[in-house]
Amino acid sequence: MRYNSKTSTGQLSLSLLYEGIRYGVKGEISGNGTFSGSFTKKDDTRRNVVVSLRIKENDSGDFILDGSMTGDGARKYLSLYRNVFHKRSNPYPKAGRFTMILPRDRNANGATSTAGYGIGSTSVATSGLLKTAGYLGDGSKINISGYMSPSDEVAIFASLYGKRAVGSIGGILKFNQADNVSSANGTLHWRKSASTLAPYLKAFSVLQPTLLSPYSAPNSKAGELMISTIGAGPGNADILLGDNRIGGIRTLTWDTRNKITLVESDNEKFSVKVSTKTEIVTGTHQNLQTRVKTVFRGIVYQVQDIIVGHYFGDNRTGYMEIKSPHRPKLEILDSIDSPITNGQSISFSDTGFEGG
Repeated sequence: MRYNSKTSTGQLSLSLLYEGIRYGVKGEISGNGTFSGSFTKKDDTRRNVVVSLRIKENDSGDFILDGSMTGDGARKYLSLYRNVFHKRSNPYPKAGRFTMILPRDRNANGATSTAGYGIGSTSVATSGLLKTAGYLGDGSKINISGYMSPSDEVAIFASLYGKRAVGSIGGILKFNQADNVSSANGTLHWRKSASTLAPYLKAFSVLQPTLLSPYSAPNSKAGELMISTIGAGPGNADILLGDNRIGGIRTLTWDTRNKITLVESDNEKFSVKVSTKTEIVTGTHQNLQTRVKTVFRGIVYQVQDIIVGHYFGDNRTGYMEIKSPHRPKLEILDSIDSPITNGQSISFSDTGFEGG
């Protein structure tokens, strides 16, 4: 966007990615701060889409371009903000490395819809540029980037699936600290058209919760582990693949070099690789009797001391988790401080509750 002091007008050049296709829109911003331009869709409809924008000040005191697109079904709303950060003159204060997770749908059936976590290794530069490289819960690869706004928001978007299907994911993330949960969060719109692309052939459109949390690479030379709650010694971690994929929880050994191995088993084979730089964990499991092989990947989410991710095999997906086996145990005692066994009833009047 440029300003002409002689005519008191501005020139706007807009690059717009719409339904997976890039369009250019150019025009003049009037003296009262309004803009109107258009483009013709590059599909069978050849519809003329009008882009209307106005310069305004938001609640944070920042100037933005706010408006909408019309002419192609329902009105779509737009909001554009300035990139005000610079790595030297005005560095973004929350720059650093982060882990992105897209939590799984706990009601999903992995045979018919995505049942795993999405994961992303994320960096935020002092210039305000956010970059994420990772995988969605259906195993599709993503590369997303966007610039942070003055109000700690970032708009991100990526086209998905190439020529095999029409798909995309996009939305807004905001840095908004939630203790022991995330440093940033938001909801992304993830969609895919019907296609012959396995494992899911039917179209879907979902609102995907998304979380971001800081990642600190461990000092492996000093024996630091990527997850602080995992103690030293053999059998110090558990792995679980959803839908009883490998027959339940398996015990792992996570050593001080951040190498992960399976505690001995004659009937199965594990191979796990860990990158302390990208926080990504990848691996395979094979049942040596049935020869069934399962590929999985995950990411370290340090704020909750867990690795989460997904597996895929036999045209289905599911979730994967690795965490410490040492979990708090809830014990309920009766009025004389004796443990209550499973299935045993208790009268609350015994512990002082009137009426039992």
